[in-house]
Amino acid sequence: ALGDEVTFTGRASGGSSIVDVTWDFDATDGIGVDAEGSPVVYRFRKAGEFTVTATARDRYGLKEPYSTTLKIKVNG
Repeated sequence: ALGDEVTFTGRASGGSSIVDVTWDFDATDGIGVDAEGSPVVYRFRKAGEFTVTATARDRYGLKEPYSTTLKIKVNG
């Protein structure tokens, strides 16, 4: 529901590489970085449907990043 805190958790491994997870909570404005780490807590400030994107990236750029999306519906 609108204003509720939601916890997002992502897990990734890259062998001996350190992997960072970034989050974008609204794909309509382009995929950027709204939060880093895992878990993260986010509060949606408006009702609607959102595409949340989690991206796992090798800290040193040795491997290709991997992204996945999740559709979220926030009730007003």
